[in-house]
Amino acid sequence: MALLDQLQPLVDDAGGFGADVRHPGQPSRWSGDKDTSFVPLRPELVCEVSYDQLTGSRFRHATRLERWRPDLTPQACTLDQLARPHGPAVEELLG
Repeated sequence: MALLDQLQPLVDDAGGFGADVRHPGQPSRWSGDKDTSFVPLRPELVCEVSYDQLTGSRFRHATRLERWRPDLTPQACTLDQLARPHGPAVEELLG
């Protein structure tokens, strides 16, 4: 309950999503009858996450909250800082 109390003041009823973006919580072919409710929050807190896969600019599969980062601002956090693994070059694969 402490987490809900901490996040409640950050609820953003406007949502902050553009009209051309599928909003989280909307039905999709994958959601079926699952509860997909979603409450948008203003980006004022920073947390560190671990993840298994990044597709474009989206974390996919098994993303986990690791810890809160009160030493960082949301503006200091970008996708550019993620260490992306380097695979073999296409030339290496095609021989």
